[in-house]
Amino acid sequence: MSELSQLSPQPLWDIFAKICSIPHPSYHEEQLAEHIVSWAKEKGLYVDRDQVGNILIRKPAT
Repeated sequence: MSELSQLSPQPLWDIFAKICSIPHPSYHEEQLAEHIVSWAKEKGLYVDRDQVGNILIRKPAT
């Protein structure tokens, strides 16, 4: 548990601030979805979207 207590929350707040800065009213979330998909792909994660726009991001087990 000591490793977790040493983590800085700043990266999480940076991601949260970016998400909040992207307009995403109900039924108009495409710009936010594109950002999330792009972010996941930059991290080398597997990304899939279904027909209604849900995003599934997977990371291989380590």
